[in-house]
This record gives sequence, C-alpha cells and structure tokens, in this order.
Amino acid sequence: MTEIRGKIDGQHGPPLDDFFEAMADRHRRHVLYYFREHDEDVASTADLVSFLLEHDSDRPERETVATRLHHVTLPKLADCGLLEYDPRSETVRYRDDHRFEDCIDHSAWTEFQST
Repeated sequence: MTEIRGKIDGQHGPPLDDFFEAMADRHRRHVLYYFREHDEDVASTADLVSFLLEHDSDRPERETVATRLHHVTLPKLADCGLLEYDPRSETVRYRDDHRFEDCIDHSAWTEFQST
C-alpha cells in the first residue's frame, strides 16, 4: 500500500501557525506559487523541480533540488496539510485553501518583483 502524505480526514486545512511555518522557506513557497500560477491542483515532481530550478538564483543541480523536494519540501507541506504527496507515483495534489490564497499570491508578487 502506498503512503500518501498529507491526507487529513475531517480537517479544513492547516492551522495558521503551520501555514506561516511553511511559507518561511523559499522552496516551500515556490511549490505553492507553482500551483497558484498554473491554476492546476495536480503536478508531477518533475514539473515542480523544473519550476524550482527556473526560479532559483543559486542555480543548484537538478538532482539536488529533486532530492530536497522529495525528502524535505513536499513532506513538510504535506504534513501541515497544504498538499498531498504520493512519492510512489511522484505526484502532488494541491489542497487549495481559500483562507491563504491572497497571502500566497501577494507573497509571490512581492518575491518575484524583487528578482
């Protein structure tokens, strides 16, 4: 049986503290920006890696970004309820939460305007 991280039964999204903890990391923010920018709720990890590389001024290696995404970024976002991550199929489902849409959008606008 495949373990899908981020499945939360009976809960309506993450608590506010978890959301802001997730937003405190650049890679986690950029994963959320991907879903807001592409207006999709499902993405492959390969698509997310490409997006992160496109927006990372440090120019890390693709394998480094993919490893961090798999072991750190996606599990953290899944654990706080912002998305579901299935490592076996390498798919991610965004758990759109209207409470945080404006904050994510404003953060993306602010961050991308400064680059």
